Amino acid sequence: MHIGRPAMKKPGASAEKRPRNVMSAAFWPTSYPNDFPFIAAIEARYDVIGFDHALASPHTHDSLEIGYCHSGKGFFQIANSTVDYHPGDTVIIPAMTPHIAYYAKPSVWTWMNCDPVRLFIQDPANASLSDPSTLIGPDFISVYPQEEHPALESAMSLLINEAKGGARYFRQSVQGLVLYVLAYLRRHQEKAAKSNQAYRPSHKGDFERIRPALDIMHSRYSDKLSIDELGASVSMSVTNFRRIFRTVTGKSPHDYLSGYRIAMAARQLRNTNKKTDMIASNCGFDDMSAFRRAFRIITGTTPAAWRAGTGGGASS
Repeated sequence: MHIGRPAMKKPGASAEKRPRNVMSAAFWPTSYPNDFPFIAAIEARYDVIGFDHALASPHTHDSLEIGYCHSGKGFFQIANSTVDYHPGDTVIIPAMTPHIAYYAKPSVWTWMNCDPVRLFIQDPANASLSDPSTLIGPDFISVYPQEEHPALESAMSLLINEAKGGARYFRQSVQGLVLYVLAYLRRHQEKAAKSNQAYRPSHKGDFERIRPALDIMHSRYSDKLSIDELGASVSMSVTNFRRIFRTVTGKSPHDYLSGYRIAMAARQLRNTNKKTDMIASNCGFDDMSAFRRAFRIITGTTPAAWRAGTGGGASS
């Protein structure tokens, strides 16, 4: 049994497996309200179950993004890595790194964006910590679970309180706490590099069991994928795979993959000039009526209205 439909193939096209899809992303520049390169969204609520198309498809920022999960659960695709989150976790997303969130339960987050180079431009002694080149690469640690990093969690609580603004010495406090967070990140990056082992947060259980199947969906969403292949990738029977997948994501494998495909299509509609039928094909749909139907079910609008910016979501 196949999940979704295969993408359209040109006559005589090779049957070879397609290369892995690379997550492309829309660019969202960070706008700071004044001359201080730091901005925060305190306790933002995300009540959707699934990909939040109303906010964005995959996107990047020209700033370091620091997130703190107050409640909920789900996971992020950050570049080519899939990482889960739980209450108390800190998430770090380097500048210009494509990412998209999936909410398995309604979630509350605080997000803080900053430009470390500008934040410490008057402090040469800390220039090395603000160097953005240290916050990139395939081995960068994105998620810091509360139970493993209580000191970081405590610093995040202080930073969130200061980020509300209004208090005397607000800027100095934010600078000091961001500097601590950067030092903490650098320390643990260096520790992971010395151990010569890829770091994984200690979150175990069902998410880790289905992670390989999620990676396949994210990298080969334009392919015809079968439930048997996905189950085999995690050494599970189809029945067990469906059950555990729904436990983790709140959706069936079919519905999750459809949502991801539509997320990829939504980005292309808003940010490229490709024809709609080509986008549908690139995202795993061989039938335009099926694509339009799935798009409307998931986003609440049509592909044409989405592209025009007159239906569903922000047009930025």
